[in-house]
Amino acid sequence: MGLMLGSAGCFSNLIVYLIQEFNMKSVDAPLYHISNVINDCTSLFPTAGTIVPDSIFGCFSVIAFSSLASQLGIILLKLTATVDSLKPSEGETPSMFQLEVLYSGLTLASIAVGGTRFTIATIGAAQFAKTKDQGVILNWFFVTTYVASVISATAIVYIQDNIGWGWGFGICVGTNAIGLAVSLAGKRYHRLMVFSQTQSSHYSYSCAKTQISKLPSSALSLSLYISLIFLNRAALKTEGDIRSDGSVAKPWRLCTVEQISLTVLQALTMDRYVGPHFQIPAGSFLIFSLLSTTIAISVADRLLSSTWTKLTSRSPTPLQHVGLGHVLNIMNMAGSALDQTGSTVVPMSALWLEAPLAIVGVGEAFHFSGQVSLYYQEFSVHLRSTTTAMVSLLIAGAIGFYMSTTVIDLVRRITGWLPDNINQGRMDNMF
Repeated sequence: MGLMLGSAGCFSNLIVYLIQEFNMKSVDAPLYHISNVINDCTSLFPTAGTIVPDSIFGCFSVIAFSSLASQLGIILLKLTATVDSLKPSEGETPSMFQLEVLYSGLTLASIAVGGTRFTIATIGAAQFAKTKDQGVILNWFFVTTYVASVISATAIVYIQDNIGWGWGFGICVGTNAIGLAVSLAGKRYHRLMVFSQTQSSHYSYSCAKTQISKLPSSALSLSLYISLIFLNRAALKTEGDIRSDGSVAKPWRLCTVEQISLTVLQALTMDRYVGPHFQIPAGSFLIFSLLSTTIAISVADRLLSSTWTKLTSRSPTPLQHVGLGHVLNIMNMAGSALDQTGSTVVPMSALWLEAPLAIVGVGEAFHFSGQVSLYYQEFSVHLRSTTTAMVSLLIAGAIGFYMSTTVIDLVRRITGWLPDNINQGRMDNMF
């Protein structure tokens, strides 16, 4: 929880921080690019961050190192908020040195997310032997993640907006330090996963080296992948691969089988007051998505799954969860486009963002946790950290954020849908 609070507190209000403290404007570069690249990194790094524990050091060592990197990154961000020479004066553009310090802090914090985001889930699920128990612990991992995100999107964002950025980042430093200390203290109670070979990295090499090999007739009896046929090549035992004692002679040849930024910008131009005095921070609107995800995961785990089992005599599969989640997301995008069509009241109430964000959260509860469960249960134990993090690459957004950056650039170059004043744009066309 502490590690998640530390990283989420840094990124929840990042766009507002860049606009207010580094004088970056609207969707212009470098604001939108920085935001998207950070989202890319926090989605892409978990894949690399889980190859390392699967291959070399193990989950716990990677979590400890990543937490230290996170601590350094958050400290740098706190310095940019509190030391005048590390941020531009009002109305000025940031200097190269100021940007370097900012980028260094963001990079370290992103690396930390890469090393902990799914590695924690993997080491948690590894404490249980039954598939059902593993699915439950993965669901509650996501509940904890989203609860931490809710706290960061409300309490920490409020402190950043109303008390000071230094205090906000300082709290992130403290929670991250507490999380690191608790993690280190609990090491002796963990059932650690230890691999004698760097199996996940051998896997890709094995696929390439044996791609031209012919499948022997005995391969039909192997426990191989049915859909991902090309992965079967990595499991072939060819002459010279096995020593006389049955151990692996050539391990590098043989392997066993196994919408955020725009929402914040919209909120900045809308009426965010609830009552005459209280104004919801723009960065806190993501709470509607986070809360709906947390509630939906809990309800799906305790109520929907049992109801589905009683009606069909079968448990819902992870793939069914994924499909339902994507259907909800498609419906939400269509609804958001209709909501933006013909909106003439400026500024309109920001509470109109509640329903779309809530639907996004419910959809994410199904497709995100379903995807993680699918990868964790279907692949070999040697690849569990890596495959669990693949959801971050494919679903949580690394590829999606890079594509989003490209699309935003093209739209701004070719159309007038995203002007500096987003109220004069065509968000319905964007959705």
